[in-house]
Amino acid sequence: SGRAGVQWQSFARFQHSAPTAINDQVLGQDISFDLLTLPFLHAVAGWGLGLGFLSTLVIAGLYVWRGETIDLSLSPAAIAHLSGMLAMFALVLATWMWLGRYDLLFAHNSPIVFGAAYTDVNARLPLVTFQSAAAIVLAGALIANIWLRRLWLPVAAAAIWIALLLVGQLYPAALQYFVVTPSERSYEIPFIQREIAGTRAAYGITNVTVSNFSGAQPLKSKYDQNDKGTGKSLNCANNAHPQEAYEQQ
Repeated sequence: SGRAGVQWQSFARFQHSAPTAINDQVLGQDISFDLLTLPFLHAVAGWGLGLGFLSTLVIAGLYVWRGETIDLSLSPAAIAHLSGMLAMFALVLATWMWLGRYDLLFAHNSPIVFGAAYTDVNARLPLVTFQSAAAIVLAGALIANIWLRRLWLPVAAAAIWIALLLVGQLYPAALQYFVVTPSERSYEIPFIQREIAGTRAAYGITNVTVSNFSGAQPLKSKYDQNDKGTGKSLNCANNAHPQEAYEQQ
């Protein structure tokens, strides 16, 4: 019931969503989509993935079960049926991967950037987009197999998808480790600046004027005479302790 309540809230936000006229700087989508529409679409796609996977698994099990034995030699009609079900599953999977592009805006894959960082924008985003398109192509091949009825085609489609998933994990990790991490601050500066600008906009402090104060100005005598009591009560601060507290995560 708790899970259903969460989904109902997602549906209510989706049903009453309204544009904010503010677009994110990565995908150019109105931020109301990310906050109000995306959770509901994720819920629908998640239900579709679960239903498609379980139904395909059950039907495949019924086809290969032969009483007390298991026979993996499928009839042409069974291959056509399973190809159609896998095609539908691949289309839902393509939708899920496409929605995953927007999840990168909330990712925390970089230790110094919250949101889409260098590797997210330059590696994960293109890969997820390609994976979504590849899932559509694989769905088309599986639909064609309804008439071709070749067992190797669904097997090849599954193998290609597994390879794409491995590339989607290995390439961003390698880029982050070998390229970005050694010079992380230089690569992530534009994304840090965007994060700061977004935070200021969210809190409505974009018009705040920033000025530097060195603290090196000498204390004038009139202030020294008026604030002798206050001056004596001040302690010399050791910046090591505040720095340690600030860097805690």
